[in-house]
Formats: sequence, C-alpha cells, structure tokens
Amino acid sequence: MTTFDELPVTCAVCGTTSVHPILMSTNSFGSPDLDLRPAEMQRSTVWMWVQRCPQCGYCADSLDKAGDGADAVTASASYREQLVDPGLPELAVSFVCQHSSSNTPVDLPTPDGRQFTQLGFVTTSLSTNELATFA
Repeated sequence: MTTFDELPVTCAVCGTTSVHPILMSTNSFGSPDLDLRPAEMQRSTVWMWVQRCPQCGYCADSLDKAGDGADAVTASASYREQLVDPGLPELAVSFVCQHSSSNTPVDLPTPDGRQFTQLGFVTTSLSTNELATFA
C-alpha cells in the first residue's frame, strides 16, 4: 500500500515554505520494466518524486536541501526559460529542472542519471491526460 502525507517544506534556495506531498511508504511488486520503470504501486508515485518551489522554481527531490550554486542556477535565464517550456508537461519540466539545479554531470549509475531515466519514463509512458492528473 502507498501512503503519503502533505507537509510544509522550506525551500533551501529562497526560504519560502510551501506544502508538498511526501511519500511515506510504497511497494513494488515484480521486476522493473526494461527501461527501469518501477513496477506498480511505486510507479504511480511519479508525481511525488520531485518538488518545485512555487516562489523561485527550485526543483529537487526534497526542497529543503540544495547543493552549492543551486541559487545561481535557479536564477539563470536558461533555468527560468526551462520552467515555462511549453514543449514538455509540467512534471517533465520539473525533472529537467531538478537535474539542472543539482549542478552535477550526468552518469547513469548516479542519482543524476536516474533523473533522466525518470524523465524518459514521464515523457514517454504517460499520456498528457495522465500527467495532468499528477500536477
């Protein structure tokens, strides 16, 4: 069974406190798909895998933690443009921005590589209508 709660989280970049769903527990029965999508029930929690600050747009798996330079990245013009990219669903944009604000190179065995795997899952496996229900 999947459980979650909504808790206030303070953004490490701008200090704004906002309420976000926090995954408390889930399970995954069966093997992941070949593209590494987790089995259900964990798969249905995709909308909770990244948080976005409503004030500054910082995206992270937990807004209360930020790496060095995250404030400069989120203030950059390219990051601000990505936040409003009409070519991707909002959840996919959050995954892209999460990687951008992590400020680390992509390497598939690392958590940052996992972000791109998750982005691929979000953009190819779910229809736009399904993604809208997660937003």
